[in-house]
Amino acid sequence: MDTLATTMTAILDRLNNPAAPAAHHIPNYHIPDHQVAPAAPMAQPPPRFLPGTTEDTVVIGNNRAFTNIDRDAYFSIMRKPDITGLKYVLKLLSVIYSKEELKDFNMKGGPTAVNGGVVQKRSIADEVNFKAIWAQAEKEFAGCTVGPNGEAIRRAISNKCNKASLAANVQA
Repeated sequence: MDTLATTMTAILDRLNNPAAPAAHHIPNYHIPDHQVAPAAPMAQPPPRFLPGTTEDTVVIGNNRAFTNIDRDAYFSIMRKPDITGLKYVLKLLSVIYSKEELKDFNMKGGPTAVNGGVVQKRSIADEVNFKAIWAQAEKEFAGCTVGPNGEAIRRAISNKCNKASLAANVQA
């Protein structure tokens, strides 16, 4: 049986000159399934940040919309074992926007019924910080911002903004 060094040399020779005849036979090793250790549970892939990440902050988003957020806050969200695209977006909204800010928004903007009255709200989808959250969510949870998943996130965002409005009216 060839030694590891001989096998590696043969492989490198074939890679460097594929047209040349093989000087050594490269054995085809097979490990029976019962000898293969079970795969470890998949760790969550590392977050995909934009350049500019520092020890204290991370830059989320894409080249059209990005924002800095506190690194510890970001990682506390990402470390949650049950994190989904929906939970991710809602948690990031709470990191970037205060309840006082959220009360002025919903997904589409326009008139909204609140406590028997009508309030004019702005569209959070037009905000650069929100666009950064949305882009980062798509990076971390591919496909979460489209189709039924995206619609569920949009409804949850509007609900979160409406709850902030109700809470502000109760305190007033």
